[in-house]
Amino acid sequence: MPNFAKVLFKRYSVQSFFLSSPQIVAIFVSLLTLPIILSNLPIEDYGQFQLILALQVWLSALTADRISSGAKKGIARGQDGTFLYAFFIRIKFLLVIASISLIVSFFVYNAGLGTLSILLIIMSGFLVIYLK
Repeated sequence: MPNFAKVLFKRYSVQSFFLSSPQIVAIFVSLLTLPIILSNLPIEDYGQFQLILALQVWLSALTADRISSGAKKGIARGQDGTFLYAFFIRIKFLLVIASISLIVSFFVYNAGLGTLSILLIIMSGFLVIYLK
């Protein structure tokens, strides 16, 4: 049994690193940015922050996030080019949603909700660079 565990670890350790590394990076980015955002965000604007987080989850689900999961599975199997294909397919969705979000943030700022518009801008930037 110990030899079997060693063989499994040697065989799948590199492949599992490629599968889990984007999630690890996303966790570290969240752990670094969340305290900065929360320390500069007034308590009365916390509801707007929660709204933006929920909106970000919905929008990332609409950008075909399973394409990236399939690409990571292809990389773990040793197939070439799958991540670039997923990146170029998904970036189309992300750029459209991010540009719509930037336009909406401009209108929200003109409506007098400055904090919400800044959070929308941060969300649109985060959507583009967060290809999990």
